[in-house]
Amino acid sequence: MLGFAAWNVLAVVTSNGLLQLTMISAQVTSSAHNAGVYAAALTLATPASMLGQALGQVLVPAFAHRTDGGSLRSRGALLLVVGFAAASAVVFGLVALLAGWFLPIVYPTEGAAAVADLRYLMVAVWVFTVGLVPAALLLAAGRSRQVALASVAGFVVGVGLMAVLGPVAGVAGGTTEFLVGSAVNLVAVVGLGVRRAGAAPRTALGIYLGLRRFMQADERDAATSGSRLLFDKLVLAQYPHSQRPESDVPLYPRRILDLSLRSTIFRLTEAR
Repeated sequence: MLGFAAWNVLAVVTSNGLLQLTMISAQVTSSAHNAGVYAAALTLATPASMLGQALGQVLVPAFAHRTDGGSLRSRGALLLVVGFAAASAVVFGLVALLAGWFLPIVYPTEGAAAVADLRYLMVAVWVFTVGLVPAALLLAAGRSRQVALASVAGFVVGVGLMAVLGPVAGVAGGTTEFLVGSAVNLVAVVGLGVRRAGAAPRTALGIYLGLRRFMQADERDAATSGSRLLFDKLVLAQYPHSQRPESDVPLYPRRILDLSLRSTIFRLTEAR
């Protein structure tokens, strides 16, 4: 649980940190006036970025019961990601389209000048927001480490671009680093979602060798209650429900090797 929380915090800090770094970049590389204009756009773009985060808080507990490792191969998960991407594109597109009307009302001084910055930011925020949905599905499957590493990769790329583009492009350089960093994160989490996590061996030889390697582990480790419970969980997951033993007595490798091998082959064959 502690590891899950630590990786999750790292993912949140690095993903949200890119958006905050855009303002720092604007202050360092641009004039005070341009930084003020950019701040006006950022104050409206930041709440939009919270849409995906709010949805993620719902998706993680809602999908925690799934056993597919956060895969996007299922029809439901794929429709969720694509549907959210399309719906959020409409919403963010309307915000960008109407920016020229409401920004001067909200910020009479800087509003008109901040329209272009807000529109560019909305594109980057949309990419960032879409990436939060497959990331939430991975988190629900307990793959917080992979989500965090994907976020760190996007953060590193974004910071590198900020250092290169900031002095040249000004405030647009900060938005570009946020856009590209978020795109890297999006591609990474989608790739992780499409790739099957912990796929089972597809041949009888692979199944047998995997069980044999487990049996050859240190007997002292297998004798501990924690190791036995873990082994029981791994083995029982291979049984069809009709073949699961009803006894609560812990299982041991040599007693269930043949039954586990046969039932696993049956399950994989049936799945095909």
